[in-house]
Amino acid sequence: MSWDLQQIKLSLIATKSQVTLFDVQGHILESCDTLLKTDKAVPLFDQFDFFGSLKDVIPQLPVGEKIEYPIMEWHEQLKALFYIELERLDANIIKWIIVDQTHEKGGLQVIQQARNNATINEELLEMQRRYLEMEKQLLDYKNEELKRVQQFKSQFFAEMSHEMRTPLNSIAGLISLLKVDHKENLEYLSALRSTSNHLNSIINDVLDLSKIEAGRLKLEDKPFDLTKMMQEIATGFRVQADQKGVELKCRTDKNIPQVISGDVVRISQVLYNLVGNAIKFTDKGWIKLSAQITHLTNDECKVFFQISDTGKGISATELAGIMEPYQQVTGQDHKRYGGTGLGMGIARQLIELMGGKLNMTSEENLGTSVSFELLFPVSNSDALDMENNISVNLENISVLIAEDDVVAITMLKALAEKWSLKSDFVKRVDHMESALTTTSYDAIVTDINLEDGSAINTIKNLINGDGLNSGTPIVLLSGDSAGYDTLRKQNIEMHFLMKPIDPVALGGVLQDIASFKVDLTNLSLSANGDTILMKELISTIAMALPEEIERLKKSVEYQDMELASKVLHKIKPSISYLGVQELIDTRSHLYDSVHDGEDVSDEILDFINTIPMALRSLEAQKSRL
Repeated sequence: MSWDLQQIKLSLIATKSQVTLFDVQGHILESCDTLLKTDKAVPLFDQFDFFGSLKDVIPQLPVGEKIEYPIMEWHEQLKALFYIELERLDANIIKWIIVDQTHEKGGLQVIQQARNNATINEELLEMQRRYLEMEKQLLDYKNEELKRVQQFKSQFFAEMSHEMRTPLNSIAGLISLLKVDHKENLEYLSALRSTSNHLNSIINDVLDLSKIEAGRLKLEDKPFDLTKMMQEIATGFRVQADQKGVELKCRTDKNIPQVISGDVVRISQVLYNLVGNAIKFTDKGWIKLSAQITHLTNDECKVFFQISDTGKGISATELAGIMEPYQQVTGQDHKRYGGTGLGMGIARQLIELMGGKLNMTSEENLGTSVSFELLFPVSNSDALDMENNISVNLENISVLIAEDDVVAITMLKALAEKWSLKSDFVKRVDHMESALTTTSYDAIVTDINLEDGSAINTIKNLINGDGLNSGTPIVLLSGDSAGYDTLRKQNIEMHFLMKPIDPVALGGVLQDIASFKVDLTNLSLSANGDTILMKELISTIAMALPEEIERLKKSVEYQDMELASKVLHKIKPSISYLGVQELIDTRSHLYDSVHDGEDVSDEILDFINTIPMALRSLEAQKSRL
């Protein structure tokens, strides 16, 4: 009876399972083929993809070791869920057991789903944990960045206070000397101007905080007289040196070219710092500022600068860190010497920006020597003359000047007299508006804030209107750029100059206005002096010329020289009526060059950029008819 039960059990199991024996090469030795049909002539590795993936694994399986796949989705010969087991019985025989688990699919799916959910929950928790960690890191970063910004602000304003203290002291000393009638007054005035220019450049940097914080401090490249600059610096410090009983010497190599090119503001800033430090820490003896040529050709020169003193000096251990920000000599009497320890760091960074390296030697109680070497291009002496002189005759320019600051008014009146300007001065916005409605001007120079308020609305109304002076060029003066930025965002074009007023910059702007002042002689001849016809012609030119100029711009953009030739020919009458000889000559030159096949694209663009100023002058002239 038991035998029959056993057979029944075996018969039930046999339909759900299969056993196959094969060797390590995959050749089938024996198989019941209950579930899958096998071919003894073909290795298992070539019959089933499943075995193909295990071709290199199975031969390496140790004797007695098993490989199990509790649930495997099978798609070869039949679609089912199998339990699969592989076991190495001896050195050559592998046993393969397959059990059909398809009937368990529902339960297995529940189990698998539970496992999947558990895995998903674990991954979600891990993601939440990582998110919280990232939030914490971001918060830490924000806190560190906030600390860095605060530290920068503290350092920046401490640096600026350090920078401004020295020239302010020099100005105070020079002014005290000017109270007495000395024959050296002109020399003191020259030094005073140099010192105040230096101070102004520092204040401009304060107003442009973002530029320095972002590391975008750009070097200028302008002609200057190095010998004169050094003498002015020495003169500016001589009062302080005399008060301490210290001799201040300034020595410059006679072979230094009269005019070189570089950033005179940054070079003087370095020298102000270094000489200021030398005076601060020297109570007896001398201080020497010198410049020596180490290399000279027709095109360039290399200058070795040295500032040495017989002051207190510093120890060798403190010398290494003294050029880092905030580093000061140990035990320094802050009440006596002041400062923030930033001067040497400022000097080092500026010198490196200019391509040099700051070197320092010192001995306690014997003195200190600081030196660096810079390379400069040699400039023509005429370049310096061009920087400091106004070459165009301004005596035919009529200007309305609106300013309420006493010092600025004094300076502007002196310049107006020097340049023979036809100028009217007002201090109030309402007086400015009254003058603009009754008198036609070639230019308007105005501070943005006057006695009775801001001039912004007046400027906007003037430019956006069509009355007298609506096309008159405007030069805006201000101690900061906020008001100018407001007008610029509204696409209102004008010139902008920072205060204190630079005579060269102001003269240059008026020079440009004078250069493009429209002469209506040709237009008047064509209209036989008919004012109404002249106004109609001006309106036509003001409308048509910008359209043609836009076509000319496109001809350059698309390199269409045939179009450029047509436009340059078409605008000849309009340019002639403007009466600006420079524009007339330039148009003629460009037309001939394009006709001859020359590439004058850059010159055409320069010509295009000059037209708006001439058109504004034309509108101003129209209002006077």
